[in-house]
Amino acid sequence: MYEDATSCILAALDRLEAGIGSFRDHLTTTRSDIMERIAGLQKIVTAIQDDIAVNMGAVGAARQANDETRVDLRQMREQMSVMWRQLKAVQARVDEIDGRR
Repeated sequence: MYEDATSCILAALDRLEAGIGSFRDHLTTTRSDIMERIAGLQKIVTAIQDDIAVNMGAVGAARQANDETRVDLRQMREQMSVMWRQLKAVQARVDEIDGRR
């Protein structure tokens, strides 16, 4: 009776050991698959980060161009104002010479 119980227990342990070996194989495969997927996702995240960096650089360049345009317009407005005053002075002088005033 004890021999039958011992044989059953040993057979169960052998099956358990075989199952654990198979489980380890599946675990290794699963781990490998997960690591491959993580590596793929990391590549995607890196590509997204690169796109963001490029876009932020483009935004920065556009913002700088916009700021420079504002400065240029301000300078042009000042120059036009000076020229307008000079033109008005010349017009007043011409009117004075022609006797329109």
